[in-house]
Order: sequence, then C-alpha cells, then structure tokens
Amino acid sequence: MCFIHLFRVHFHDFSILFSNFLKAIWDRASAYETSLKYCPPWPPYVVSLAKQVNNIRRKYRRTRFISYLYQYKELRYQCRCAKILYETEQREKQLKNLNNHQNIWKIVKPTFHPFLPSFRGLKINDKEIIKDN
Repeated sequence: MCFIHLFRVHFHDFSILFSNFLKAIWDRASAYETSLKYCPPWPPYVVSLAKQVNNIRRKYRRTRFISYLYQYKELRYQCRCAKILYETEQREKQLKNLNNHQNIWKIVKPTFHPFLPSFRGLKINDKEIIKDN
C-alpha cells in the first residue's frame, strides 16, 4: 500500500511537471508567421505517382519478383517525366511573366543588393581603372 501511495504522489508530480512542460512548448511553438518565399508543393498527380513508385519498390525489395522490377522501372520513368513536364511548365510560366511585365528584378535582385559598394570604375589588365562618366 505504501508503494502505491508513493507512486501516485510521484505520478501526480510528474503529470504536473509534464503538463507545465507541454504548456511552455505550446507557448513557444504556437507562433504563426507567414512565409514570403513559399515553394508550392508538387501537384497531386505527381505525389501519387511518387507514392506508387515507393510502394512498388518496397514490393520488389521484399519479394524480388521480376515483374515488380519492371513495374518499378516503368513507374519511375513516368514519375520522372511528370516531374520534368511540371518543372518546364513552371519555368515557361515564369519566363512568360518576365517577358510580359519586364519583371527582370525578381531574377536580378539577389545579385544587386542595396549594400553593394558604389561603382568606382572598370579595371583593365589589373592596372588601369577607367573612371570616365
């Protein structure tokens, strides 16, 4: 009886400490911040293809049946083609947007920072500096 009473006391103390710990984690981890650079996920059909590839690969590794190997290779090829097609569509959309609105600063912005040093001239042969306006 004494052991059960001690267990209850220690369990009660542990539960209080653990609930305080979870509350502290919740307070720290519950901040919601919007992301400015969000990369959209793959479209659902590409995700389902990737899951099928993983499933058939697991089946082949478990059983070593040659038919699963052929299915795996075919699905892997289809998944790669779907990813490449999706990426080319995204790239074409981006280039179309750049051409329509002449929005080149989205690409060039990482190169030209506001904290770059001022332009002081061009070096020729590591000796001469041209400073003509």
